[in-house]
Amino acid sequence: MNEKIQEHEVIKSAVSHTARNYGIDLLRLFAMYLVTVLHVLGQGGILSSAQGSQYMVSWLFEIVAYCAVNCFAIVSGYVSYTEKEKPYRYSRYLSVWLQVVFYSFGINLIYYICKPEVMTTDVLLDSLRPVTTYHYWYFTAYTGVFFMIPWMNKLVRACTQKEMNRFAAILFLLFSCYANYANATKDVFHLSGGYSFLWLAVMYLIGAWMKKCSIPEKVSNTKAIVCLEICVLLTWTIKIFKESSAFVSYVSPTILLVAVCFVVLFSKMQFGSLGKKLIQFFAPAAFGVYLIHVQKTVWSQLMTWRFAYCAQSPVWLLPIQILGNAAFVFILCLLIEKARILLFERFHMNEIVEKAGCWIGRRCIDIFTRKGRKNQ
Repeated sequence: MNEKIQEHEVIKSAVSHTARNYGIDLLRLFAMYLVTVLHVLGQGGILSSAQGSQYMVSWLFEIVAYCAVNCFAIVSGYVSYTEKEKPYRYSRYLSVWLQVVFYSFGINLIYYICKPEVMTTDVLLDSLRPVTTYHYWYFTAYTGVFFMIPWMNKLVRACTQKEMNRFAAILFLLFSCYANYANATKDVFHLSGGYSFLWLAVMYLIGAWMKKCSIPEKVSNTKAIVCLEICVLLTWTIKIFKESSAFVSYVSPTILLVAVCFVVLFSKMQFGSLGKKLIQFFAPAAFGVYLIHVQKTVWSQLMTWRFAYCAQSPVWLLPIQILGNAAFVFILCLLIEKARILLFERFHMNEIVEKAGCWIGRRCIDIFTRKGRKNQ
């Protein structure tokens, strides 16, 4: 009887790890919305202009939203890791690269034609090399992570759950707790405050650990909410009353824990058929929201100090303006990206690019194989 129960639990666990998790898909959208909140507050000029009560409220929203990048990176590990090894298509990178170039070059081309005084030929051509020119820091950092994913997955598979718990603890203590403490004097691990390949790789491994060890199933929603609230209030209190930004960083342990708590909460959400359809329809467009509103020309011409006027609003109105302006940017970019996805699907662009990527990959393998044989 006990053996049957154990077998049932194993099967149930396997199904839950392979079935699509719509809560995690929704978290992608929510995290990207938080990114727009960050940028409305920061680049939009609210944080720099706010004083008094408006300053305190603005920073509360900033700290709640600061976990967004960590959420996005952790979700990558949570979704991509599987106990059973699967073929990994490196050619998919070209589809993502094409998506990035579509916006980095396409938007600059529009400015080059319609508003040439703000767009030079050199800048236009540089936008064809988004990784090399660091056009989008997240994409540049994630490029390294993308090609390391199958090897990081092998590492996680090779560990027992007990070993992974220890490994996750080491990652947290070393790259978050100690690194955040050391940042007061020096960036000892060159994490660049989280704007780096290494930090995104650490976040990927945290996500894979959460998946392998079924962390969301082991942590109750109540505990996750309490932990989230404590971390946010602690970070906000230190920022406001100590006037210290020590914990306002992607590598901050409090910010990381907030991201982990969000993954725990969203991963257990259940939806009806309509909710699933809406999430499935819009979730693939989440990354495009980032690519559009952070595109360098859009960033400088349309986002810079665009929302500074909100800092002069009454305290009761400020939260509505922050969330409302972020929602406007988010929804507009989401719809534009969804239109691009449908356009690419209509002309089978991703399939063409991936086939080209497969051909290039085979040619590279053939070349290296021949060189290897010649050297033997």
